[in-house]
Amino acid sequence: MTTYDSTVATPEQTTGSRVKQAGQVVRKRPGVVSAAALALAAVTATGVIGGRKVAQARRPRSRWQRLLDRVR
Repeated sequence: MTTYDSTVATPEQTTGSRVKQAGQVVRKRPGVVSAAALALAAVTATGVIGGRKVAQARRPRSRWQRLLDRVR
């Protein structure tokens, strides 16, 4: 019977396991994940800000407010 030492690393463990091997999940890259999350947050913020400006532009304004807008 052969005994195996669990402290010895196999060649599969030393390569960084970026390549998907049978039954193993590839490690996610934190830089790519954080960049994608940042991009999603930027798109969401742009949509919210743009939506507010559109809603404000469609709001009816009084004659006095329109006159002040012309002066400014």
